[in-house]
Amino acid sequence: SHVYSHAAVAMCVTSATTVLAFLSNLSSPFIGIKTFGIFSALLVTVNYLAVITFFPTVVLVYDKHLAHRTYWCAPCVARLRRAYRRRRAKAPDTDDVETTS
Repeated sequence: SHVYSHAAVAMCVTSATTVLAFLSNLSSPFIGIKTFGIFSALLVTVNYLAVITFFPTVVLVYDKHLAHRTYWCAPCVARLRRAYRRRRAKAPDTDDVETTS
């Protein structure tokens, strides 16, 4: 879609500038700084690729297979919520009671 391609280009530009900033650490004489720059540049690149490929896949799978379900991740939550609602329905209304301190 147009929105996805537009967002992918924007994320690519920001990721590329961040990678270049981290790779500028290669000019440092300290090995720790150089290693940090390489590692961070690789991490930003892998993160960009994961966001571009993995995230849309998860959204599509959720929309196709899981969106129609209620509490698909934890069926016990639905049971707890129903029990809570039943208890609330049986409990006396305490909103009208004045409390004094």
